[in-house]
Amino acid sequence: MEPSFDTWTSVFLLASGQGFFLSLILWFKRQHAIKERVLALILFLFSLNLIEYVAYWTGYRIVFPHLNLISVPMIFMYGPLVFLYFQFSLVKGYQFRRKHLIHFIPAVITFIYLSSYYILNTETKIGYITQALSIELSIWRVYLNAALPWLHIIFLSFYSFLSYRSLQKRKKEISQEGYKRFSIIVYSFSGFTISYSLYYVMLYTTGYVLIYDYIISVTMSVFIYGIGYLGFSQNLAGSVLTKVDKYSSSSLNEAQLKKYAEKVQEVTKDKELYLNRELNLDVLAKEVELSKHDLSRILNEQIGKNFSEFINEYRISKAKRLLEKGNSHLNMLGIAFESGFNNKASFNTSFKKYTGMTPSQYKKEVKLQSVKSD
Repeated sequence: MEPSFDTWTSVFLLASGQGFFLSLILWFKRQHAIKERVLALILFLFSLNLIEYVAYWTGYRIVFPHLNLISVPMIFMYGPLVFLYFQFSLVKGYQFRRKHLIHFIPAVITFIYLSSYYILNTETKIGYITQALSIELSIWRVYLNAALPWLHIIFLSFYSFLSYRSLQKRKKEISQEGYKRFSIIVYSFSGFTISYSLYYVMLYTTGYVLIYDYIISVTMSVFIYGIGYLGFSQNLAGSVLTKVDKYSSSSLNEAQLKKYAEKVQEVTKDKELYLNRELNLDVLAKEVELSKHDLSRILNEQIGKNFSEFINEYRISKAKRLLEKGNSHLNMLGIAFESGFNNKASFNTSFKKYTGMTPSQYKKEVKLQSVKSD
């Protein structure tokens, strides 16, 4: 049978061509080099994967036998690369570390596992493809080969979830337009993951059908065309996606921020400011001789909490001490007031958030532990 193209394989070939072209454009961009190059690598691998599929369907893998099986280790790279792209794009100051290489260990192991096939010469590979030559596999290789697609599915699913969670965690930090654009990447990659998973489920339940293969390639093409549109219409990692830094007007440098962060915590603890039920951001700012704007920045960037979280943590610690002492003259409302809370409802909600149990449950637990120790 002579190698030939149909409408679908022509579309897929065009999509892979666009992917190669766009990956080169992104790779050689000067701005946002790390983020753009990670995205370029994703597109290059997707396009190469698609080329392998096209060669398989059209019969051209006999002409280009070295394309055969190249996607097997690559699929283990998609998830880590998409996840790292989100980290580089959404996390300020995020840098590639050696520890990140651990994400790519499955891809390296798979490449080594298949290296004995990759190094074969052209004639031998064509012999295997046309079944003129037979391969005798050991039993462990038979089982491992059967397991590889399912390992792919687990890996793709895991990193689809990580990428989605990364975007959701920073939803408030990027513009609405930026969120929509990053969502396109998440959902198109998830679509590829789902179609890849369903392909093997259907393959093992109903047998091979060509349209199943095409569905995977459609999702890959959507991914490539989607990134193509976003890459050319807007700078995906640029300022259009990120909200203006609300602390850009602050005059404090990094050393001053750390110094004031220590002061804020010391003054709050030593003066027991958290016991003041009327305490707010303005009052605390005056106590530590900072503007409300700078105090908010220190709480968020240096201490990692908003005002309520910062103060309530001290209040809960105070409440726990009171409960542990067994102050019988104080009921729960009294303990709430003594700890700085305005009402019992907010006290109960905050206490459960920080301890995982209600104040009453905590008190019972303390008594139980005391009996056991006696």
